[in-house]
Amino acid sequence: MKRLHGTSPGETLASIVGRSPVVVGESASLRSALHLMDKERVGSVVVVEGADRPLGIVTLQDVLRRVALPGADLEWPVTEVMSRDIQCLPGSAGTYEAVLLMSRRRFRHLPVVDEQGRLIGVVSRNQLNDPLGGRVDHLTRRIGEARDAVQLAELAPEIRAIALDLVGRDAGAGLLTRVLSGLNDLLTERVIAIVEARHRLPPASWAWIAFGSEGRYEQTFATDQDNGIIFSAAGEAEAKALRGLFAGFARDVNDALDRCGFPLCPGNVMAGNEKWCLSLEEWRQRFSSWIRTPEPEALLNATIFFDFRTLHGDAVLADTLAAHLRELAPGAGAFLHMLAANALAAAPPLGVFRDFAPEDDALGRVDLKKFGSRIFVDAARVYGLAAGSRAAGTVARLRDAGPAMQISSGDVEASVQAFHHLQRIRLSHQHACLAGGRPADNLVDPEQLNPLDRRVLVESLKQARRLQVCLKQTFRLEG
Repeated sequence: MKRLHGTSPGETLASIVGRSPVVVGESASLRSALHLMDKERVGSVVVVEGADRPLGIVTLQDVLRRVALPGADLEWPVTEVMSRDIQCLPGSAGTYEAVLLMSRRRFRHLPVVDEQGRLIGVVSRNQLNDPLGGRVDHLTRRIGEARDAVQLAELAPEIRAIALDLVGRDAGAGLLTRVLSGLNDLLTERVIAIVEARHRLPPASWAWIAFGSEGRYEQTFATDQDNGIIFSAAGEAEAKALRGLFAGFARDVNDALDRCGFPLCPGNVMAGNEKWCLSLEEWRQRFSSWIRTPEPEALLNATIFFDFRTLHGDAVLADTLAAHLRELAPGAGAFLHMLAANALAAAPPLGVFRDFAPEDDALGRVDLKKFGSRIFVDAARVYGLAAGSRAAGTVARLRDAGPAMQISSGDVEASVQAFHHLQRIRLSHQHACLAGGRPADNLVDPEQLNPLDRRVLVESLKQARRLQVCLKQTFRLEG
């Protein structure tokens, strides 16, 4: 079986970077930058601040478009012609994350940084020339060129096909969910743009935000829509007037996404529901009320709405709301205590005299979402909120909050690996469901697993139980 880049700890962007990056300082001249590119025989040079903080990049395409054609003065500072709108990925990222980003932004070169944001190298699109990566690149371009929801609905199955191929080629769960979420993001953004062109939206800043598993970049094959809209408004009257306009547009987006294979949310947590189409101030008030009055419904809402990110529009709005949440949550002791208690409601299905004790399932199956991955998701959310983490994803939250919550690095990494193992088994099961013509679900029969996966599942659920014990101790919960 062919292994993919990014599917094991040794197959990341850091592992394919190769040579040291070619860099110039921000005070360098354009002439010196071009001379260095020629001398080192490279297609790009990174402009850095200090010794290692990327500020921009100059590529051969930039030289043609911004230097040769306009006849630029070679004594200009290189900062005058560099591409400033650069994005970097960490060395720990998989190559398919790079393919998605580079295809989406039409980049040919991508700076790679360490955990402190220091440049460690540059990867080019040619280095990512895996056949399946080529399919991702091709699909990304076709999604961007689609003219209507009908075309997008025809392309949507290809996202699932690529994800299924990743499962079949033994890709890691973290990589697979990020690729699946990333491709779903692209399709959703294109749907929004197409529908937006048919509506006369008001001239107010707004953003489409994703909640739940999509907000965490953790989508699997069994997913529905969880989304909302956040917009700017001067007051209650303006918010009410704008809400009707945005909600009508959002309902058309929700319906188009449904046609593309993203089912409508049974709980109606969607932007087309005026309850979740709110101004920034209304969202702030909603978050504040949930935290200050932690009733059962508020705690349930926290598990959905506190995992969010911008998919389309003005990201500053969602960033402002996230900053409000980070300001309130760490000091809300009663809320965090009750949220932690809620996170203990689903116990790992481990037996006393046998490995598993399935809950209320006559066929002996285990719900690996409710009684597996959700345990890690819920615990990570509590820890992340308590620590004021900026992250929305489960793994990033655990790693962010570990030091602040005095959780050892060993325990954090054990939980990360256990979560990835559970996700892999879930995805493999969903792959089998779809291959057999059945809807994807999370109900796994442990007896049908191979001996290794069965043992991995037991140990992963034991780690889930240890994480819950840690949560009890941190928040002084009884039982």
